[in-house]
Amino acid sequence: MKTFREYLTESKKQFAYKVKIAGEVPEKFAENLKKHLSDVNCSTCSEGQKIPVSHFPVDFPEHEEHKEVTVFDVITDYPTTPQQISKHVTEIGGHSCCFVVKTATDPTEIEQAQFVAEKSGTSLLGAEYEDNIKHKNYFGDDFNKSFLQQLSKDAAERKKEVGHNEEAMKDVDVLASQMKEFKQDKAGANSPVGSK
Repeated sequence: MKTFREYLTESKKQFAYKVKIAGEVPEKFAENLKKHLSDVNCSTCSEGQKIPVSHFPVDFPEHEEHKEVTVFDVITDYPTTPQQISKHVTEIGGHSCCFVVKTATDPTEIEQAQFVAEKSGTSLLGAEYEDNIKHKNYFGDDFNKSFLQQLSKDAAERKKEVGHNEEAMKDVDVLASQMKEFKQDKAGANSPVGSK
């Protein structure tokens, strides 16, 4: 059986952030950032990876003249916000217009990582169509009939799941059953203000 300390170390959660600086990076930036983030127990701060800026950069749309962006991966043991890290970067010497701080789970970061991973290097624009496509599986009268049959089967299954039974519902007169329950209160038929 595991001890409490083992459970505690296994449940230790870490929080990842990315600090991106366009252009010049201050000296000993990684060391200074790690010192400034000691209050949230910064466990790692990478030395920085230089990547080229594209023609339409997502993070720095107004800084196309910069040749490269340096990315620092920061991992803390306690949660913090990108705004707090931005404050520390400003104290170190970064200018607010030249850097961006995001969480590693930011949707734009995930999208950029997927875009880089999905590049296959082959163009599909000039590729030939496949020859083994069976056209009757995608259009035509037979396809339309089978599609409609499948839709009716799916609708019947959904009705069974919900509990609708058409044969049982034929005998029920909903309007008549509601009218029996509704009785007019003769005492409350007159207006409380009065009527003539």
